[in-house]
Amino acid sequence: SLVLVGSEMCIRDSAYTIPFARPFSSPPIVVASMATAAGGTNQIDVKAYNVTAKDFSLAFITNDGSKPNGVPAAANWIAVGV
Repeated sequence: SLVLVGSEMCIRDSAYTIPFARPFSSPPIVVASMATAAGGTNQIDVKAYNVTAKDFSLAFITNDGSKPNGVPAAANWIAVGV
């Protein structure tokens, strides 16, 4: 099995494509969680989606669905697969 971990920073955009350092043989399970947000706000969440063997999309979202433009935030993620 293969396990990769990472951390991403959101400053202006709300969605990112994150490439894996090593590709998996099939799409892994990706779990993402918020690390920090400006001012300690808990109004921003993170979601991993469109997972493939070589990358995935990571979106920073707000509770009301708006884009968190200009709000510094960081997320941690882990990908587990083969």
